[in-house]
Amino acid sequence: MKILVTSDNHLGYSETDPIRGNDSFDTFKEILGIAADSKVDLVLQGGDLFHYNKPSRNTYNKTLQILQQFQATTPIRILAIHGNHDDPSGFNSVSPMDVMHSSGLLEYIGRNKACDGIEIEPIQLGSVALYALGYVKDAKLFRMLETNKIYYNNLCNNNYNILMLHQNRAYKEGMYVPLEHIPSEFDLVIFGHEHLSEKVTGKHFEIIQVGSSVRTSLCLDERGDKYAYLVELEGKSARITRQKLKSVRPFYMDSMRLDEDDFKRKLARFVEISLMEMDSKRENEMAPLLRLRVECPNGCKFERLELDKLVEGRIANVGDYLKLTKKNQKKDHHVEVKKVKACSFEELFHGILRKMELRVLGENELRDALVKSVKKGDKRAFADQIAKCADEIVDGVKLDEIGAEELESIIKRAI
Repeated sequence: MKILVTSDNHLGYSETDPIRGNDSFDTFKEILGIAADSKVDLVLQGGDLFHYNKPSRNTYNKTLQILQQFQATTPIRILAIHGNHDDPSGFNSVSPMDVMHSSGLLEYIGRNKACDGIEIEPIQLGSVALYALGYVKDAKLFRMLETNKIYYNNLCNNNYNILMLHQNRAYKEGMYVPLEHIPSEFDLVIFGHEHLSEKVTGKHFEIIQVGSSVRTSLCLDERGDKYAYLVELEGKSARITRQKLKSVRPFYMDSMRLDEDDFKRKLARFVEISLMEMDSKRENEMAPLLRLRVECPNGCKFERLELDKLVEGRIANVGDYLKLTKKNQKKDHHVEVKKVKACSFEELFHGILRKMELRVLGENELRDALVKSVKKGDKRAFADQIAKCADEIVDGVKLDEIGAEELESIIKRAI
């Protein structure tokens, strides 16, 4: 059996951009072309087929056209889960993947109703058992994994077992999938969600972190080549190869620290050098993406329009190629620290009480309550002391002494 694996296609990303509007669709066409050329039996999609939870009519229309053309010429089964971008929501909890499933052009799998636990039924594909889980909020899934609330029905070693999910693989406290909580009976685990593409051999199973097929941000994880993965199975053995995607827009990234002296000229020179280096590394005719990070002192001024003229027509993202950050400047804060005589917390509290005009509760009683609360952990110390003072006041009051002029002296005697 041959399987092509893709994920995070983010169809519709920047669809209104005159330069980048078709990027996500062009690469999706390329991926399906690889599936056809490789004569695969199955395509697995690991979530975030769409970029928006409510795709535009333009996005739906283009996606349906691409899939219709693909299925008309090369009818191949496509199984897909939802990601965090296209998860079920709104009235009747409908996902964009439900719409695609209704079209008959792909099968939406891995939907779950996570409450106290999740049961995953396998999809049997000959000798392959596919367990699919669409995106679940990371913290919620982490708690379920920690408490063994994820159930993989009929999981056994007789099949080649694949787990496909759309979650964090990289460590993020309380919000990722610890590999030790994935049963060792699995042979292959497919992760969608994180955009960096990599293949890892784990202790018990192979791991494919598919990565995205379109660059949705200008960050480190979006650098490098993008891939689809071809999995060729024979019994319990698998051959996994990466298929480089050639239609992905190139991305160049660099950084520089500049001081205030001649800042404008140095910045322009940095942009020019970066453009030359970028051009020397280009592999296709597509206008590349560029991100230049410049650390500079606060107050540095430059003419943005002059810089934009340098990059116009040479990059695809003229509006956001430059990011300035302020350099942390050390300031000489001279703080005079006065020496303070050490004292116990009882003495400190006593000093505070002496400045207060207590009329009902006594200073000694409050200090005793503080000691019990802090040193002995008695959470009811203050409440008990107040109740005790109240009882003493009541006991000190006589029925024939309730006159207003006598009340203050009675209270003083009681405490």
